Amino acid sequence: LALLLSACASDLVKEGNFEPLGDNTFKFRTYGDGAFPENSAESERLRTEALASILKQNSMCPNGHEVTDRKAILKKTGIFGGQIHDIYYYGRCT
Repeated sequence: LALLLSACASDLVKEGNFEPLGDNTFKFRTYGDGAFPENSAESERLRTEALASILKQNSMCPNGHEVTDRKAILKKTGIFGGQIHDIYYYGRCT
């Protein structure tokens, strides 16, 4: 199970977009869909793990970080009601 969850978090990293903004701040765009619902606690945990992994890969925030804003933007709704969101995390190093 741990391997499966790790693979899921790596999908969020691969499909995401990380952008350092300067002054130890950043923006991370990822997604919510049927597999990773926008409002799911487990999916949110995986997305925050993906963010932590990206920060580590980029040698940012060695003392930790905080998310200062989160925005979910609905991209589309499928014919069976499934939703796809772009989810943006804005944060800073602590």
